[in-house]
Amino acid sequence: MACEFDCVDGDCACPDACMNHIQQDIFLLHGFNVSDGGMSTVGKLLPFLPNSRVFPYGWLGVIGVYLFNDNIARTLSASLTDGCVVIGHSNAADIIYRALQLPNCPPVERVVLIRPALDCDVSFGDKVDRVDVFFHQGDVAVGLSKWLPFLGWGVMGMVGYMGDDLNVVNHDSEFLFDDSAHSSFANETLKPFVKYLRGLLGID
Repeated sequence: MACEFDCVDGDCACPDACMNHIQQDIFLLHGFNVSDGGMSTVGKLLPFLPNSRVFPYGWLGVIGVYLFNDNIARTLSASLTDGCVVIGHSNAADIIYRALQLPNCPPVERVVLIRPALDCDVSFGDKVDRVDVFFHQGDVAVGLSKWLPFLGWGVMGMVGYMGDDLNVVNHDSEFLFDDSAHSSFANETLKPFVKYLRGLLGID
């Protein structure tokens, strides 16, 4: 039974069908200014992504990002499973990037970065097969990160990926979803974003 995607409105009649199209684990990581374990942002993707789980790391604040992103990246790297998918919003992009540089990080099939607070020209390394970047030129929150270079943040979420890695694909959120706010994907544009994301991941 194929899902007609009514599940985004909470009335899916085929939950078993929705959950059996993809086998690999999906890890969801929230941004830094979050006190609910990411449930109001990346957590909203849980019902629509099979085998998904939130990897919560708590509220950090700006100083917490500087002090703890490395440690969180090490914990994440040790938690990932072979061939998994990792989806991160905002500061999570920096954590995921750091995890991918660690020798114990398992091979990752795909990384999806939503409005990433990360330098736009980094090299993700050879631990990941493909990276998808959702950016928006009007993302003020990401734009402000250039004034905090000591955090490791950058403006990828505002300008897209501009480095040399050939396995990175940019997706313009303004063009695709006509959204604007830093967390629009979890609010006003949730339905079209989820539909597009499921298509990228091959979840029919």
